[in-house]
Amino acid sequence: MKRLGLLISGILLVTSFMVAQISGGTVKGQVFHNDGITPYNGCVVLLENINRSTSGVLHRSDPTDDLGNYSIGSVPPGIYKVKLLRPNKRKARKTLTIVHVVSGQTVEHPIFDRSKKGTLGFLRSPCTFVVVLLTSVLFFL
Repeated sequence: MKRLGLLISGILLVTSFMVAQISGGTVKGQVFHNDGITPYNGCVVLLENINRSTSGVLHRSDPTDDLGNYSIGSVPPGIYKVKLLRPNKRKARKTLTIVHVVSGQTVEHPIFDRSKKGTLGFLRSPCTFVVVLLTSVLFFL
């Protein structure tokens, strides 16, 4: 009887470990326009596995809500490229960042769309920012 109890306990332990490995992790966060403040709604976040055996496997979020929130659940453990599919675009932007997903854990990952268009797109370079700042200061002197 004791052996049967140990056998059942062992099977339950192995089964729970396998379920934890299969369940995967979650990647969630918020997408912002290039100003870093304004939420970007209607975007789809894509995760592409960079593991050689499963390369190219995509995981998609639902379109982001009015606050730019997204969530992708049941992502198998691994390292993924993060891409952004903007509204009314057919092709996803190049890889924005890399995330490491661990089974049973949630990765909080904000995304900033660094497209060239936008209100502050010309200030992306620190040198450009300094030149604009100095020109502004000299103009008002």
